[in-house]
Amino acid sequence: MTKQRRWLVWFSVAWGVVLVVAALYAVANGKPTVKEQRTITQAQPVVDRATETVVLAAGPVAVRIGGYDQRDTCDVTVARAGLSFQRIIQLYTAAGEEKALLTGLAARLPKAYRASVTGDSLYADAGEFVRVTGSVTGPGQVRVLAATGCRPAGDGPTRTKEEPDRPPVAAVFAKLGVEPLDWAAHSAGCVDTTVATTRSKVAGPLPAKFEGRELLLGTPELVVFRDGAASVVVTVTSDSVSVSRTVSNCQ
Repeated sequence: MTKQRRWLVWFSVAWGVVLVVAALYAVANGKPTVKEQRTITQAQPVVDRATETVVLAAGPVAVRIGGYDQRDTCDVTVARAGLSFQRIIQLYTAAGEEKALLTGLAARLPKAYRASVTGDSLYADAGEFVRVTGSVTGPGQVRVLAATGCRPAGDGPTRTKEEPDRPPVAAVFAKLGVEPLDWAAHSAGCVDTTVATTRSKVAGPLPAKFEGRELLLGTPELVVFRDGAASVVVTVTSDSVSVSRTVSNCQ
């Protein structure tokens, strides 16, 4: 073996050792560089923190949050199936104040979110490849999504047994003259929502059921008001009723 060839062999071995050490260090200490390296399970705490951050930045508006729910199935790679999850944060303000709510939200989100508003849409980055988007969905209504994008499932979402806060929601149903049927509770850190639904029809105008209340929004299909520190949202269709009550202790 010539001297030049021995040098090439030693160089190749040394370079291989460097690559192995670098790979081991990256596994132990590196941050993910693409969302495919983070699972739905690992994304959940990031989505929950984003939910808290959005609610806090939204200020003194009414709010309702949904669960950490599957949005779609997808393909992480050609040979690897994945899922996308999201949590919906519904914000309510006075009719005509939707754009002000969006721009104020963008301004108060952390600088790291790099939030911006284009037209009636908000775009932000909550970190670890969780995207936050917002849009106007109706008079006084802004819907914000904290979404994971397509990722491996991992162990799936962490489901905790949240107990619904039934009495105050049942009291709203009593005003409507119908009985709640299905209950659910959603929690994201300092934000807790109890929601109940039923398959019934409400007789008479919806806002009239809450005479004496200062309504933030009051239409034939939607009533929103504050009950102390809680946000109450009532929605009706021709054959269904939904009532939610959300309490936020975010500071």
